[in-house]
Amino acid sequence: MLSDVLRIEEFELKGVKHIQIVCEDETLFVFPKSDCLCLPISHATTEEMSVYIWYKIRDMLKDNDVDLSKRGIKTMEITVQEAVGQESVFRCDVDYKGDVLKDYIPIGGDPGYFAKACQQYCVSCRKSHVGNDDDEEEEEKV
Repeated sequence: MLSDVLRIEEFELKGVKHIQIVCEDETLFVFPKSDCLCLPISHATTEEMSVYIWYKIRDMLKDNDVDLSKRGIKTMEITVQEAVGQESVFRCDVDYKGDVLKDYIPIGGDPGYFAKACQQYCVSCRKSHVGNDDDEEEEEKV
């Protein structure tokens, strides 16, 4: 498990597999493993989930011999919304040659690790990190 703030362990009790999560303050949570889906992300954030969903969709399309670039599609964008006004957008070339999960999900909680993804693909981060004035003007018109 990839979290840098939670200790996540799997154990078996009376023939039933469980997931145990221990927080930084030692708060303990235990769930039946059948109720859990362990994702290859470090934090349950909309940013990491949008990258993971993008990756899964692209791989499922490839596994079914769907070539988006042959259909004229160059990029794919995923938006994950936590609440109204709280969303993240991940946009990446459909022919991206690297490992999207390794390149765009921080391992070990390094917040600077997301800089590459944010500056290139995240609409809100492009405004704050890169200072894309066109996006800011567009937002003001809305």
